[in-house]
Amino acid sequence: MTRSVLVFALASLLGASQAAGLTSCPTAETQVSTPDGSLYAVCSKTDYQGETTELVTQITSPTACATRCNQKSGCIQAVYDKKYSICHLKGPASGLDWVSSQQYTTIRLLVKPGDEISACPTTEKSVTSNGVTLASCANTDYQGETVTAIPQITSAQACAKACAKIAKCSNAVFSSAGSECFIKNPNRAQLRWTYDPKYTSIRVTSETSQAQALNSCPGDGASSISTSNGVKFSACANGDYQANSIDILGNVDSAKACAEICGPRTDCSYASYDSAYKACHIKPTNPAPGFVFNRGFVSLKRVRTPRRA
Repeated sequence: MTRSVLVFALASLLGASQAAGLTSCPTAETQVSTPDGSLYAVCSKTDYQGETTELVTQITSPTACATRCNQKSGCIQAVYDKKYSICHLKGPASGLDWVSSQQYTTIRLLVKPGDEISACPTTEKSVTSNGVTLASCANTDYQGETVTAIPQITSAQACAKACAKIAKCSNAVFSSAGSECFIKNPNRAQLRWTYDPKYTSIRVTSETSQAQALNSCPGDGASSISTSNGVKFSACANGDYQANSIDILGNVDSAKACAEICGPRTDCSYASYDSAYKACHIKPTNPAPGFVFNRGFVSLKRVRTPRRA
């Protein structure tokens, strides 16, 4: 150890006797990421007093100090000395005392990629779509079985809306790099919630009660579907017409295909498409069926039929 470094270390120890122990950061705590995506908390004007396992010189920022800590096995806390551009890599956390100090900035590991988490490490965002409310958490992943992958999804919000329309979707993951939405195993106990900057995890937090009567299409409202013969339908995701079906047709790939089936029929003004079973339910016209919430269904109501020449 050089004499100058020894002086710096002794100065830190001498200041220790004059400082009071801390339980929280007295300044505005910030966060920095290292190249591998690890997340560190940074608290200015504080010091970790205790064993320094390594002194690294010519360190110009807290982020650089965090990166050096991240590269050293077992390092989860460090102290940055801005005045002398030194990074103190600290020993076991149990042997450290967190104190106020004008000269130093403390750095502590929050989470590494792949670490299991119990709470969102970033700010959760709420998305409400078609009667379902979901929460998205950036930089996290649900590790476990993917039931289906939906391509060409360009945002976490779009992934959340796709999940909302699937009856058994309670968790999903958005990949910005692949523009994909991964619908996960509905059994949450079989998923592992982890920190991962490559993904955004999505979970259902609440939804309209099943079979609850609706006055209008929930959430984003109804969309319009026009068939090849000019019949126009109002389509509502997570809507269903509650009445015994007069006909059920299987192997129907979409709500649009269900509308194409309903369109030419004179006895079809209402239909419900079941996306889970790819079934088109033709509903009675008189009396008009009740309109209810049914997640995973799409209700279809005829709103225009072209006049015959």
